[in-house]
Amino acid sequence: MRPLAVIATMHGKERVLAPLLETELGFDTTLAQGLDTDLFGTFTGEVARLGTQLEAARAKAGLALRLSPDARFAVASEGSFGPHPAMPLIPGGHELVLLLDRETGQEVLGHHVTAKTNYRQALIASPEEALRFAEHAGFPTHALVVGRCPSGEIAAAEPVAKAMQAKDRLLELANDLIARDGHFVLSTDMRAHLNPTRMAAIETAGRDLVAGYASRCRACDRPGFVVNERIPGLPCGDCGTPTRMTLAEVRRCVGCGETERRDIPGMADPTWCDGCNP
Repeated sequence: MRPLAVIATMHGKERVLAPLLETELGFDTTLAQGLDTDLFGTFTGEVARLGTQLEAARAKAGLALRLSPDARFAVASEGSFGPHPAMPLIPGGHELVLLLDRETGQEVLGHHVTAKTNYRQALIASPEEALRFAEHAGFPTHALVVGRCPSGEIAAAEPVAKAMQAKDRLLELANDLIARDGHFVLSTDMRAHLNPTRMAAIETAGRDLVAGYASRCRACDRPGFVVNERIPGLPCGDCGTPTRMTLAEVRRCVGCGETERRDIPGMADPTWCDGCNP
């Protein structure tokens, strides 16, 4: 009998995660009935996320298992958006997908960090600005959130309309809020079912999860024997100075502690050398 995995989502993530779990891992899948993932945080701030990204995904998976007693596994994801960790001047997204095994308590994680995101918010003072923002965000296939912000502080905006995908309604709200306050806030709606770019990133993280689950520790056969440390110091190909580029990757089993190091061959491009390019 194929093991059953429950997917902890109310925003359509099963569209990309279920095929991976069923085809690549041989699971059957279902959705947790009555699961409200907004309990663990909302992108628009009505509910603050408690704890870290991992802790939020873990809490979703745990609740999904409690609601689905026949499932052995639960899969949950959590996204985080802000400055890209390697390129702080541009926005980035980090998708985390977690697989929790009820029988063993083991967790396997998949990650995807990307600059390919439409994550953005801005203070808008005219209908023309609203339309430019919408075009940049991929509207209407990518939905928007309209927020009222009398103070002019984006962080203080209160949502007026989510899942905005109608141009006429967007302009109607824009004119109304500009007449009242002189401006309003537009944000990209980052919920997966309303953001195809984010949904694709979740699928990529799901593929990373599948690869991690298939990678077994050679000592204890535990799944998730993946790279969890990257040692910097690859020497510059021009001057030989250690750079921030990866010198070696280390796999470490969280169960028995077995480790495996793989050195990265070659030299770093001088572009990444602090000596050649201080």
